[in-house]
Amino acid sequence: MVIGLHRLEPVAAFLNGVLLIPMVGYILWESYRRFLDPVTIDPELTLIVATGGLLINVGSVYVLQSGEMSLNERSAFYHLLGDAGGSIAVIVATVAVAVADLPIADPIAATLIGFLVLWSAGTVLRESSSILLERSPSSQDDLRTDITALGDVERVDDIHVWQVCSQLTVATVHLVGPATSLENQRTDSHRRTSD
Repeated sequence: MVIGLHRLEPVAAFLNGVLLIPMVGYILWESYRRFLDPVTIDPELTLIVATGGLLINVGSVYVLQSGEMSLNERSAFYHLLGDAGGSIAVIVATVAVAVADLPIADPIAATLIGFLVLWSAGTVLRESSSILLERSPSSQDDLRTDITALGDVERVDDIHVWQVCSQLTVATVHLVGPATSLENQRTDSHRRTSD
């Protein structure tokens, strides 16, 4: 079986998740520094940038959320959700700093953003690791039952299922039954899955 470049999808998603971890560290470090020594922010500029970012992220989430998504599309979706949440946190913190004179709101918002990015990275790392480690994506018992129901299959001796990427699942099966009947079933089943 030729897998080709399908494995690039989970590798790219995994690297994306790994690269988000240092960003989380940097965000949390900066928020810690701002807890110790609050900085002055320009509320007007911050609100303009955060609102623009929120609108762009919400629009992008809307575009991505329709239909079935690949692993990298889900990765981008989670990232955009995190960015939208971060924009909301920045808007709330900016209003709190400007209106209520609460400079502590800035590092609190940064900490929340850091944890949002960490959640996003964790989700992507968990999904991509599962694929890279070739964990079985579906219940083998259900697949065994479906194959046995094809007819003329006496038993399924061995079955292995794994994901190559988020949209390609592969199975190898050792069947026991009459040879001519199984060849016809294999051909019919292949035609159904190819359509």
